[in-house]
Amino acid sequence: MEATEESNYIRLWKLIKLANQVLADVLRGRLHPSSLKLNESLLRGNLKLDSHLIQILYPQVGEYRGDFSELDITHICTLLRYIGQIANSDDWKKEPEDTDRSIIANINRIRNIRNKYSHTSTNAIKDSEFDKIWTTLSQCVLELGNTTDYKKEIEYLFNCPIDPQFERKWKDLKGKMKVQGCSGLSVVLRITLNKPESMSKRLVKRVGW
Repeated sequence: MEATEESNYIRLWKLIKLANQVLADVLRGRLHPSSLKLNESLLRGNLKLDSHLIQILYPQVGEYRGDFSELDITHICTLLRYIGQIANSDDWKKEPEDTDRSIIANINRIRNIRNKYSHTSTNAIKDSEFDKIWTTLSQCVLELGNTTDYKKEIEYLFNCPIDPQFERKWKDLKGKMKVQGCSGLSVVLRITLNKPESMSKRLVKRVGW
């Protein structure tokens, strides 16, 4: 496995993290966090919603004080689908055509890419595949985000060096998990990119990192 293929994988997850931020922006534009109380009965009554999301939005003590940025792509898409008033339920199930540049099509593309690479078993991406996915995901981010800041961030993520210390830890962790028969490296990488301290606490006992 080539080092560049592993770097491609890490780089793509950084872009997926950026796409997560864009989707949070889209959600805030359609649902202000303060209006969650008005939608409580609708959300609590929806059996398709994950209980963890309900606990986040409607804590037993107090009220939700976040801005949706801490939610993952799955949770954000769930809220957009049921109370975001973007499209009917059938549109959320469609694989978008390349020519479809609607909001729902771009959201579906982001969700599908995230799901695909969450469940991959290789944790490496060939250059040809990487270029195609990067182009697709970047276009979604730019069309949904519609700001020069996101364009600059995408350019930075594409060109920035992968931190050597991070790469060493990543390779060491992969080796330890392989020896111990652990799986879920894509999950570990997502935690690493988002909450390194949390990751260390969860994994230190498991793999001694």
